[in-house]
Amino acid sequence: MRTPAIVAPALLLAACTGTAPVAPPSPLPAVHAAGKCSTAGLERFSGAAANVDVAAEMLRQSGARTFRWTGPGLAVTMDYREDRLNVELDPTLSRIVRASCG
Repeated sequence: MRTPAIVAPALLLAACTGTAPVAPPSPLPAVHAAGKCSTAGLERFSGAAANVDVAAEMLRQSGARTFRWTGPGLAVTMDYREDRLNVELDPTLSRIVRASCG
């Protein structure tokens, strides 16, 4: 009865595999594949309303791959990423204060 000895490990391994978790959709498209962020020219967005259209334009112009809103009371990681654009919001979280990379 060698069959159960061979089948049992295969069943255990099959139980450990599965479909990869699906990441939630990003509210902004990753527009640039190059990825290195630059804030050149983004100062014109200071004071602008914080919305998806403005964020998409800032992401496109910066060349970054990812986008992150920051501001008072918002938790963010401290890791540095050269492909990320950080946009700081005012205390009401409705207007853009400044943009930075990292």
